[in-house]
Amino acid sequence: RAPDSPGFNGRHADDPDRLSVVIELTAGLRLLGRDRQVRTLTGAIAMTSWIAGALDVGAATIAIDVLRRDNAAASVLLTGYGAGGLIGSAASLALVGRRRLARALAAAAIVMCTTFAVLGWTEHLATATLLLVFVGAGVTLTSVAGRTMLQGLTPDDTLARLFGVLEALKALGLALGGLALSLLAIRTSVATAFAVVGGAGIVGLALMWPR
Repeated sequence: RAPDSPGFNGRHADDPDRLSVVIELTAGLRLLGRDRQVRTLTGAIAMTSWIAGALDVGAATIAIDVLRRDNAAASVLLTGYGAGGLIGSAASLALVGRRRLARALAAAAIVMCTTFAVLGWTEHLATATLLLVFVGAGVTLTSVAGRTMLQGLTPDDTLARLFGVLEALKALGLALGGLALSLLAIRTSVATAFAVVGGAGIVGLALMWPR
């Protein structure tokens, strides 16, 4: 028989339960829209995925096309990146709770993007590996410091929703970073691709950072 209301199963399309689901899903987005500090920190953390996604493609590209080595060299490069991550983790533990955490985050993000930008011009495996140590340290320190500061700035009832948005942005950053580096390397050169991806990170951070 015909339903008793415009909705299905006797429920109206504007049912409060349905509206509450929409409100829950958009709470994190609304917080990003109205709080610039939260937006900046979220953007900085998402930027780490942009760099990490580009590196997923770029490690093999550097090893084979720039250094003229095999896949074993790519493994060495990624080992350097992982070692940097450990250093970044140790540094973040030492800095958590200190007043200058925001400065440390900014410095780590700049180091992360700058060293990535010059990676395409390296000619030696040792130099490239050392640069990736800095990239890895910057990625980890930016992520940990950013999340720590977000927890202090975000109301408890909104934090989980904000982190949901953050994870979605990180997944998007991984995909776009790898895609951008691949397309740029094909259409220009490996050095230009790394410079543009790293430079885009620096420009994005500069635009987002509060003045």
